[in-house]
Amino acid sequence: MIAAVDQTGWLVSVVLAQRGGRAAIVGGMVWLGIFLVVVIAAAWLLTILWRRFITSDNTGKPDFTLEQLRQLRDNGELTEQQYEVLKEKVIDLMSTHTV
Repeated sequence: MIAAVDQTGWLVSVVLAQRGGRAAIVGGMVWLGIFLVVVIAAAWLLTILWRRFITSDNTGKPDFTLEQLRQLRDNGELTEQQYEVLKEKVIDLMSTHTV
């Protein structure tokens, strides 16, 4: 009878050890999944930033031409004050980036 209890106790400890091992594996897989999601998100963000800032063919060029600004002012989409401020910025950008 005592031998049966000892064997049963050993069997219970083996089963519990296996469950602990499974829990460790599942926990490790969860952390691995989280790590992969973070790496993929970081790669995606770096790709977006690289496309936006590195491959920009608009380096040093203003977003608007003076003609476009005039049209916006004439259509009433810009006030005279906004037009003057933007015109000065465009002229400044054009003068500092011409070779």
